[in-house]
Amino acid sequence: MTTTLNRSDTDLSAIWQPLQIGPMQLKHRVIVPARILNWAPDSVLSERHFNHYEHLVDGGAAMIITEQHAAYPTAKGSFHNGCTAWEERAIPGFERMAEIVHARDARGVVQLYGTGVHDKGTMMFDEWKPLWGVSELPSIAHTETPVVMGKTEIGEIIAGYVKSAANVRAGGLDGVELHGAHGYLLGQFLSRVYNNRTDEYGGSAKNRARLIVQIGEEIRSRVGTDLAMGVRLSYDEFVGPAGITPDEADEHVSLLVGTGLFDYFSISAGNYYTLDRTVSPMEEKDGHLVPFARRAKEIVGERAAVFAVGRIRDLHLAEEVVKSGSADVVAIGRGQLADPDLVNKTREGREHEIIRCTGANECVARLWDGLEVMCMMNPVTGREGKWRDLPMVERVDSKRVLVVGGGPSGMKLAAVAASRGHSVTLVERGAVLGGHLNLLASMPDQDGFNVAIDDLVRAVDNADVEVRLDTNVDAAFVREFDADEVFVAEGARYADSGVSLWTPGVDSLPGADTPAVSAIDEAIKRSQREGFDWLGARVVIVDESSTTLPLAFAEQLAAAGIKVSVITPQLMVGNDVFKRGEFTWRLPALAGGGVEMIAQRVVHGFADGNLVTSDMWSRQEHILEGVTAVVLSIYRTGNTALFDELADAGIAAHRIGDGLAPRKLQAIIYESEKAARDL
Repeated sequence: MTTTLNRSDTDLSAIWQPLQIGPMQLKHRVIVPARILNWAPDSVLSERHFNHYEHLVDGGAAMIITEQHAAYPTAKGSFHNGCTAWEERAIPGFERMAEIVHARDARGVVQLYGTGVHDKGTMMFDEWKPLWGVSELPSIAHTETPVVMGKTEIGEIIAGYVKSAANVRAGGLDGVELHGAHGYLLGQFLSRVYNNRTDEYGGSAKNRARLIVQIGEEIRSRVGTDLAMGVRLSYDEFVGPAGITPDEADEHVSLLVGTGLFDYFSISAGNYYTLDRTVSPMEEKDGHLVPFARRAKEIVGERAAVFAVGRIRDLHLAEEVVKSGSADVVAIGRGQLADPDLVNKTREGREHEIIRCTGANECVARLWDGLEVMCMMNPVTGREGKWRDLPMVERVDSKRVLVVGGGPSGMKLAAVAASRGHSVTLVERGAVLGGHLNLLASMPDQDGFNVAIDDLVRAVDNADVEVRLDTNVDAAFVREFDADEVFVAEGARYADSGVSLWTPGVDSLPGADTPAVSAIDEAIKRSQREGFDWLGARVVIVDESSTTLPLAFAEQLAAAGIKVSVITPQLMVGNDVFKRGEFTWRLPALAGGGVEMIAQRVVHGFADGNLVTSDMWSRQEHILEGVTAVVLSIYRTGNTALFDELADAGIAAHRIGDGLAPRKLQAIIYESEKAARDL
C-alpha cells in the first residue's frame, strides 16, 4: 500500500476513539509495540530510552510497550544490552518511564520474556550459565544444547515473572505483557517445534499453554487486577504442522481468553526459523499479519482487546484495521522508530513531513551484529538527548550554502541546513534527485528506496531549498556562486577493476578491461536503456558487496531467460541480506529462477568466455565456460573529480557522503545531519 500524503484528518475517526483495556484507558488506538533497542548497557532502562520515550509520547503515541525485559535471572543474554525486570534495580527506571508517559496522558507497559534456548550462555561475561530449554533441542541460531527444565526450574521461572510484575507495579507503570511469540521461552512451550515433553507441560494445546496460565494466575494473585496484563502470540510460525499453525493459535487464544486473566492479545507471527515474517523486509506487503488479528478478534470478542502488528506504516491503514473490526489497537513499531512524531504529524495534517519506514531493516541488521538499534533514515532516533531540537540560526548568522550532488547525502544536508535558517542551493547534474537510491529503487521489490527518495525530496521542498537540476558544476561555477560554505557530495560508482579483497597483491582481474566485463551499476543502467540482449545468454555476477542489488539484478536476468550464476568468496551468497530478513525472499526467488549460487569461490581471470575460479580452501580450479558477460559487484569507489578540481583551484569545500567514502546509507545520512547541525 502506498501512502497518500496530506489526506484530511476527517479520513480518520476510529483510531482516535479511547479504549478501556482492563484497568487502563488509552486515549486513542495507536501504540508502540515492544521493539528491542539494545540501549541498556547496565541492563536497565537508560537515558537514551527515556529521551526516546519522551519523544514518542510527545509525538502522540497512546502507549509504549518496552522492549523485552528478562523476567528471571537466566533470561539475560540473547541481547548484550537488553533489559532486566526481575531485579529491583529496574524499579527506578520504571518510575522514570511512568512519569514521562503519564505526564502526556499516555500509558506504559513492560514486556516480560524468557529466552529459553534462543540465548548465548556466555554473552554476559560475569553471568555465564547453561541455557534452560523446554526440551533438548538447541536454537537454530545459537546451537547451544540446553538443560531440560524440570519443576524446579519452572518454579523459578514463575517466581521470576511474578517478581518482575511486582517491580513494574512498584514503578507505577500500567501493565505487563507476557512474550509468548517469536519462539522465545513461552512460545517454545506453545510450539511443537521445541516442545516434545510428556509431562503436564507437553502434548495437548492446553498442556503447552499451562505455563502461561500459571504465570498469569500467580501475577494476578500477587499484584491484583490494577495492573493490565497482555500476552503476545505468534499466530503462525510458518513452518507447517511442525509448529504453531493458525488453527492451533485459535485454540491457544480460546484457552487463554477463557481464563479471564488477560486484558489484551498482541498478535504477531514467526519464530527463529522465520524471523523474516516477524520483522518483514520491504518485499512484504503492508498489513500482512492483520488477518491473524482478525481471527483472534473473532474468538476474543469483547472479552479482551486485540492488537494488530506487521508492517503497518501509516495511520490510514491503521484506520482500516480498526474500522473493519480486525483489531482494537494498532501497534506501529518501525514506523515510529523512523518518525516518533508520526501520530501528531498525521493528526495535524503534516503528513508531508513524515519520515517513513522503508523496510530496509538496517535496524534489525544491527541487532545481529550486537549493536544499538537505529533508523537508517532518521539519525535523530536514539539521539534525542542531543539532537531532538533543531537549533535555528539568527538571521545575521545565516550562511549562503552550496551543496553539489542531489543524492541522499546532499539532500539530507541541504534540508537540515535550510530548516535551521541557512540559505541553501542544491545543484544536481542529472534530471532527478536521488543519486544511488534511484539505482536501488529500480530493482524488483525494492520500492522502499522510492519511499526514501520521496521522503528526502519532500524534506528539501519543505525547507525551501533552491534546487537546480541538469546543472554541471566546476571550479568556475563555485567561485562565481560565492558561497559561505560549499559541500561536495559527488557519490560513488562500482569499481570495474575486478580487484578482490580475497586476492591480495593482485591489482586487477585479468580480462576486466574487456567489453564483456562491467561494473554492476553500469550493467544495470545499460540494461535499462537497451534491454538485456547485450549481455548474451550466460552471465556471471561476481559479488563481494553482499547486498540486495546483485541478487535482484540476477533475478531480473533470470526472468529474461538468461542463464545466471552468482559467485562469491564469502561463506554464502547473500551473506548480508540474511541480517535484514531478505534472505528467505531473495534466495528462493533465485533458486526458482534457476540462478546458480556459488559460495566460497575466488575469481582469478576471464578470457575467451572462460571464467577461471578456484575453491577457497582446496584451491582446486573450476572454469565456468561459455560466459558471455561478467558483472562485478565488489566494492564502490568515491567520485572525487570536482573536489580535486576545487582543491587545485584553492577553493575550500567539504566532502561528504559516498564521495568521501562509500558507506551504508545510515552512515552518510548521519554524517549529513551532523554537518548541517554544525554549520
